[in-house]
Amino acid sequence: MTAETPSRRPRRKPGEAREALVATARDVFVDVGYQGASLRQIAAKAGTTQAILYRYFPSKAELFAESVLGPVQAFVQTLTDDWRQIPTAEVSTPDLIAGFTESIYDFAVTHRGLIAALLGAHAHGDGFTTDAKTSLTQTINDLVGRGTEEAAGRGWADIDVHVALPATMSLIISTALLNDWLFPPALGLDRERILKELIRYEIRAITGGQPPG
Repeated sequence: MTAETPSRRPRRKPGEAREALVATARDVFVDVGYQGASLRQIAAKAGTTQAILYRYFPSKAELFAESVLGPVQAFVQTLTDDWRQIPTAEVSTPDLIAGFTESIYDFAVTHRGLIAALLGAHAHGDGFTTDAKTSLTQTINDLVGRGTEEAAGRGWADIDVHVALPATMSLIISTALLNDWLFPPALGLDRERILKELIRYEIRAITGGQPPG
């Protein structure tokens, strides 16, 4: 290679190119939102071209669904699958609620950018959100189905799981997303203290009794 010959970037394997596009798109959507992002911008940041991007994702909506909605759906599905592996008789109600709450809270704190990007796109009424909501609703319905089984096994006959479970998830997620606003550092409220009270609150609501100290 002579001094005048430009160096070529190593060619990625197809799977690696797709993964790079998804990872880059996720960062861009989190930074500037669905409306602010462009496929040209994402392709450039990923070190490729729009033509290559279109081979994998024919539209911005599909790329957004894969990079932003996908991880949220995968988390909820994993939560459901893991819950199905837990025999009702082997886990106490407080421990079950604690594990559920901690998993959702920690995911929301770690991936608050994804959730904010998803909510922002929905708030602006972008066209892709109808299919996205349908897809996410189906995944949450799987979780609600497992919750209904759990309620029956634990004798929670007075709980409307179809309302209570999504509402509880919303409570946990919103607390995680807004914790810097709700709990300024000066208050000294760390993760453990916040989770402890959330869990106590949920146990009271579900069992109607006093949670263990």
